[in-house]
Amino acid sequence: MVKCIDDNVGKILNELRKQEILDRTLIVFTSDHGDMCGELGRHNKGIPCEGSARIPFVIHAPGLIKPGTVIHEALGTVDFKPTLLSLLGVDFEESHEGRDAATLFRKGKAPENWEDITFVRIGEANRPNGKSWFGAFTSKHKLVLSASDPPGFFDLEKDPSELSNKFKASGHRDEIRRLAKSLKAYGEKYREPHMASKAVKADLEWAISARVAYDVPAR
Repeated sequence: MVKCIDDNVGKILNELRKQEILDRTLIVFTSDHGDMCGELGRHNKGIPCEGSARIPFVIHAPGLIKPGTVIHEALGTVDFKPTLLSLLGVDFEESHEGRDAATLFRKGKAPENWEDITFVRIGEANRPNGKSWFGAFTSKHKLVLSASDPPGFFDLEKDPSELSNKFKASGHRDEIRRLAKSLKAYGEKYREPHMASKAVKADLEWAISARVAYDVPAR
């Protein structure tokens, strides 16, 4: 499968060279999801773990992005549209969920007002017998809430394999509160269906509050 991708991307690049337009063509290699491949005893996709939720984003943009630039800030697929249009100098309406990250790519660092956080979701909160979740992700932490599963908070720097759920850990309350506030604001602004779940509401309320004891809501 990897060889197939390599071979056919090579054919595309060779044709662009043949047409003498490679140096003025923007090329993006990405994916819609990852695959657990047995990690954590899981296969396939659809869960908030890094192997499933994180995807590649490799971009070739001659004269626009310095070769070798690496972006560490958290981005989501909804950021692709405004970012690519901005890089191309195309005017676009402001009514979209994504952020224009063109400055990140051009300068290799975030602007001063950049908030290193993105939001990820899958499924509908009240889908019968279905798993669903939504969360706030940064380059270092992730907060995940679900109508069907217990909430989760993971420190990706200290626990890159996501083996230890720190949602109830007192030492992470400040970061959990910050992400929960951002997640709530996102959910309310974009009418996120998960906000209607009683379990999600209860977890979100506790995460934002100053309460120490965690009462598990019914699911």
